[in-house]
Amino acid sequence: MGIRSFYHFLKASKADRRVNRRIVLGNESADLDSVVSALMMAYYQHLTDPLAPIPLPVVNIPRQELRLRADILFLMKWLNIDLTKLTFADEIDLSNPANSQTFSLTLVDHNQLAPHQARLNNHVTAIIDHHIETGRYDETVKKTIQPVGSTATLIGYLFIQNHPETLGRNLARFLLAPILVDTRLLKDPVKTTPLDQKTAKWLQTKAELNVTVFYDLLQGKKSMLSHLTAKEILRKDFKAWRWTGQTGGISSTPQLLETLLKTKPGILEAAHQLASEHQFDFYIIMGSGGTSQPRRDLIIWCPGKQLTEQLVRHLQKSTIGIKKALFSNHKAPISPHFHHFHQENPLFSRKKMTAELHSCFGVD
Repeated sequence: MGIRSFYHFLKASKADRRVNRRIVLGNESADLDSVVSALMMAYYQHLTDPLAPIPLPVVNIPRQELRLRADILFLMKWLNIDLTKLTFADEIDLSNPANSQTFSLTLVDHNQLAPHQARLNNHVTAIIDHHIETGRYDETVKKTIQPVGSTATLIGYLFIQNHPETLGRNLARFLLAPILVDTRLLKDPVKTTPLDQKTAKWLQTKAELNVTVFYDLLQGKKSMLSHLTAKEILRKDFKAWRWTGQTGGISSTPQLLETLLKTKPGILEAAHQLASEHQFDFYIIMGSGGTSQPRRDLIIWCPGKQLTEQLVRHLQKSTIGIKKALFSNHKAPISPHFHHFHQENPLFSRKKMTAELHSCFGVD
């Protein structure tokens, strides 16, 4: 079978117009793990039930925003995956009353719909994810939620168990890519699990490549920001949530914010604009950098004094190790509502930050 069968699946999935379709929806950050996992989970569902209407994988961003994700574009081009055969969030109207009761949703790489998609909650029938479970859906929803390094690990393991013959060299590379990126070449001591290692080892044998070179290529593409505007950098890896009484968002950047504040002087204005557009109560930007010694910092925008104190106090009790930094060597903040912190624990990722915010505010 191999990747040609996958090409045929993508073409057929976009052309299938039968009712009672399964939509496989990645998360709204549409990072490498989300996109690869959505495509491969839909393919897995089709292989498992080939007589049913062909599942439709949806990349959960507008098509024009894919240009912000150089690592995904690189991988797609390298494997000759035709981008015109992909479906993006702005190309399918799931809220149209004409579509009511004619589709089910499988959530991939998230286990709670973004606030602007919450109207689709009743359509969710399955979840496969590696984040902390929010408990949003009851036992009628089939859930595979495990704290591994990457959702692609869970999907890759499903293929290994049930459809190993379909994973030739190129599809093995496709699944291996997000696992390597999310676990930092399987060296992240917090994220990497035995299942990540087991799945990656099997895929490496099939992939026939130097994984270190492959990882460095992907990471280099992911870190390319010079061609992006300040707002595009924040949109590149962005998620929004609704908690009990609060709405907020988190952007992750592959560069330290202390660097971006100098190279992209409009970053704070862009953050203020993004938070205002979404009517957030607070907004967090998490930066990361460093090679042999990973480093992180974060900026919190929050106009409410009491909410700011509550949020900072909660994070100070966590393992993040935040330490107040000064806005130095660049223009002063456009608003007193911005607070810049060094992060003493470089292993405290957005995944952990999200869990802390769920703990602080509860899930809506």
